[in-house]
Amino acid sequence: MKEKILSLKGVLPVLLVAAISHHLGTIFPAVGGAAFGILFGIIIASFFTINPAFKKGIDFASKEILHLSIILLGTTINVF
Repeated sequence: MKEKILSLKGVLPVLLVAAISHHLGTIFPAVGGAAFGILFGIIIASFFTINPAFKKGIDFASKEILHLSIILLGTTINVF
């Protein structure tokens, strides 16, 4: 149970950045939410040090959740 709490601790900030990026992507559709997410990721990684308590959750989000989202994105692509 403690391991799940540690994972959740890092996933919540990732979800917050994703929600903000998505919202800005709807306001500025020419740029898109993904571009805002990448930009925020670069800014956060450049100017802030990541607390080791968040590392496990961020790793989970960057591997497992990202892989799942790419698979789900592929299911929405039209073949014809």
